Amino acid sequence: MNKILFIAFIMVGLMACNDNQINDSTTKEAQVSGRITAVESIAVPEKLIAYLYNESKADYDKIDIEVAPDGSFTSTLPVDRTMSISIYGDYGVQLLTSPGDSIFITTDARFENVTYNGKGGDVNTALTAYKDNNPTEKLLESEEILSPQDYALLLDSIFTEVQSYSKNLRANHEQQVLQDYVKSEEAFLVPAKKLAEALLQSARSCCIKG
Repeated sequence: MNKILFIAFIMVGLMACNDNQINDSTTKEAQVSGRITAVESIAVPEKLIAYLYNESKADYDKIDIEVAPDGSFTSTLPVDRTMSISIYGDYGVQLLTSPGDSIFITTDARFENVTYNGKGGDVNTALTAYKDNNPTEKLLESEEILSPQDYALLLDSIFTEVQSYSKNLRANHEQQVLQDYVKSEEAFLVPAKKLAEALLQSARSCCIKG
C-alpha cells in the first residue's frame, strides 16, 4: 500500500510543477544535504535515492545519494526549473526545489521529525506544515472500506473543505512556488486519490484471486 500511495504522491508533485517556466539563469542545479540520526530500531540508511522527472525521457531519473556512517549526506542535483523531488530510502520526503537552492535537511531515520534550513528551506517548512495539517487524510481515515463509486462520492463531498483549507494557506504564504504547488495539488487531489484507490482495489482483487 505504501508503494501505491508513493506513486500518487510523486504524481501530484510532478503535475504541481509541470507548468512552471524553465529558469533562465545559468544555475541549473540545486544542492541537497543534511544529517540523519538513528531512531529506535531504525538505523541510518547507507544511501538515499532522489527521484527527478525527466521530461525528455518521460520518466524518472534516479540519483543515488551516499550517506556517511555519521548520517551526513550531500548531493548536487540537476534542477533546471522549479520541480518536485522525492528523496527516499525506506522512508523519505518530498521537496520543492528551484535552481540555486541549497537545502539542508535534519531528520531522524523515519523522516518524521524533519527540519529544513538554507535557501529553499522556508518553502519546504511551509510545505510540511501544509501536508501535516491537510484535512483530507483525517476525513478519510475513519471510513470503512468503500466501493470505488462510494469512495469517489466521499472524495467529492470533502473537496469543499479542502478548497477552504488551501485558500487559507495561500492567503498566508507569499512564496510563489508554494502557491503554485497548492493550486495544482488542489486541482489534482481527487484524480490522484481515485487513482491510488483504484490501484489498491486492483491489488486486493489480485490477492483474493491468488
